[in-house]
Amino acid sequence: MRHAHFLVLIGIALAAFIAAQVLWGGSLAAPTVAEPTFKTMKYDFRETGNMARLHPELNGGRWFLIYERPGAPAIPVRLAFSDMTRCLKHGVRVPSCLTVELPDGVHVHVEGYLKGDEVTVGVLTFLD
Repeated sequence: MRHAHFLVLIGIALAAFIAAQVLWGGSLAAPTVAEPTFKTMKYDFRETGNMARLHPELNGGRWFLIYERPGAPAIPVRLAFSDMTRCLKHGVRVPSCLTVELPDGVHVHVEGYLKGDEVTVGVLTFLD
């Protein structure tokens, strides 16, 4: 009975919202959302692993993070860096991730925004 009462309340609220939109000339289309900035972004990707350049002859030498999850070892994800990417080494900010000389296999923690098979890196922390 409680479940049915809850569903009725949800239906009434939805009907009121639609009626208000129609009566006041609003739109039922989804609102547009600006691309999040790194300052306001709540990262949806947080993983620790090793950076490597997988098949540099095929992907232009782009960096990948190789990380693990239970039952899924060695998961590769492509890393995209921007001017807004912050890199930290021993708790100190590195001027630019793109100018740091990195060996294959460096141990890092990556936080960023996952889209498809690529992570736009917000914060990269060197762990070694």
